[in-house]
Amino acid sequence: MSVQPQLAGFETPDPTPRHSLFFALWPDDATRARIERAADAAESTQPHDGRRLRPHRFHLTLRWLGEWPRQHARELDAASAAAEAACAATDAFEMSLDIAGGFAPARVCWLGCDTAPTPLHALRGALDRALLHSGVKFRKGQALVPHVTVARDCRRPWDTSAIDPPIHWQVDRIVLIRSDIQHNHAYTIAGEWPLSR
Repeated sequence: MSVQPQLAGFETPDPTPRHSLFFALWPDDATRARIERAADAAESTQPHDGRRLRPHRFHLTLRWLGEWPRQHARELDAASAAAEAACAATDAFEMSLDIAGGFAPARVCWLGCDTAPTPLHALRGALDRALLHSGVKFRKGQALVPHVTVARDCRRPWDTSAIDPPIHWQVDRIVLIRSDIQHNHAYTIAGEWPLSR
């Protein structure tokens, strides 16, 4: 059986997932350094026997949008419009990472918030409403458990413990991250939006 050649510009889109997309809080370099030091301290008292993440991968996921094929410009435009609307309606705020812990089923260790700040819930709510308004599909029902993953493949995920001193994080923007499934989940920032001052 012969294969019909495809004309330029009329190729069939490849439906294979190539990227996952998610909105996240992206710490600045100073906050990343504090997260790294706190992770070192937690690991010194609770070895996890896992794989530490490099600081350039630290983030706090706001909303995962799923896996996408290479051609997803329309969805990116809609997600960008949603982010712009959500950020315009949300003031910058400070949050504290004050506990270390682990998720045993996922085999990860993390630093997070004992109590999620109200502005963080407001930002996530504004983003979800804007995504729905823009027609961007995402899986609802995931409770917001604010955390920054610092280690994966942990045989002994951390028990919950206090971070002393807490890490103060000035949240002034959100980012849309594209994670390349076929290249070790390398991150690219696909968009960045400042919160209202």
